[in-house]
Formats: sequence, structure tokens, C-alpha cells
Amino acid sequence: MTDFTHVVLGASGHIGRTVASELLAADIPFLALTHGEVSAERLIASEVNAKAVDVMDTAELRSIFRNARRALLLNPPADPEGDTDSVERATATSIAEALDGSGLEKVVVVSTYGAQPGERIGDLSVLYGFERMIEATGIPAAVNRRAYYFTNLEPLLDEARKGEFTTPHSLRTC
Repeated sequence: MTDFTHVVLGASGHIGRTVASELLAADIPFLALTHGEVSAERLIASEVNAKAVDVMDTAELRSIFRNARRALLLNPPADPEGDTDSVERATATSIAEALDGSGLEKVVVVSTYGAQPGERIGDLSVLYGFERMIEATGIPAAVNRRAYYFTNLEPLLDEARKGEFTTPHSLRTC
């Protein structure tokens, strides 16, 4: 790893990749974190400082955060075939615990519109809990609660290319 001031979790995904591109364009030194070696190697091949990391390895995350000033925090999605709530709550907890003693001066948290307390309501409650855990660290945080990230709309791209765009709010003429 070379010198960096920023850390981008999920740097191979839609949001993280966009943030990484902007940091690269602004010549701001950052470390791109991905969950897979292949993704990290692809980023490294494009001259990005990258590393594969398991977000459940709290100690390794904390060590990485200690070398930075700021971080973009995304809670990675769990395999939809399993218990997504339990897995995502565990990863959120690991990420938040890694902030303890990190010395970060600010973080940006990627959340979702409608985040709220509750049980078994998916990202709404998991990300609400993630926000609260980050807030409890005392590190200044900006929370982005967008309603529709590109990831949410990606399944609609083929429709959009055909001139259609169906959403729950689309109006149809009968």
C-alpha cells in the first residue's frame, strides 16, 4: 500500500467506483477496498491503489483506517439466498467497530431513503442501525440517504434502452 488520505469501501461497485474515479481525477490519494482479489487486481492494473479486505476483519479495517483521514463507508450487500439481515448487521457492526481508535476526521455513510428502526425490513433497518453505530463513534459523518442509486435501477436498463422505464410510480394509460 502506498500513501493515501482517503479510503473507499466497495470501490468496485457502482457508488464506490464513482467516488474512486472522482478522487483519482482530483489527484487525491486513496485506497480502494474491495471484497475480492480479482476486483482489487483489476483496480491495481488500472493504476489504482487497491486492496481486497474482508469487512468482518475489524482489526485489519481499523489498521487501514488509521492510515487515512477520511472514508466512504458502504455496508456490502449479503447474499440474497441467506439471512441478509443478520449478515448485513454483522458487517455493519464490524465496520463501525473498526472506526474506534482510527483517528479518522470524517466519514461519509451510504444509506438509503426511508432508513428507519424495525425488524426484518431489510436495508431500511440495517442501514438505519449502521447510521446510528457510526454516529455513536463521535466521528463527524455525512449520511447520504438516496432513494434510487444506480444499483437499484440497473435491472431497468434494457427497458430504458427501448424507450420504456417502469417504476412503482409509472402511470399507465388504460
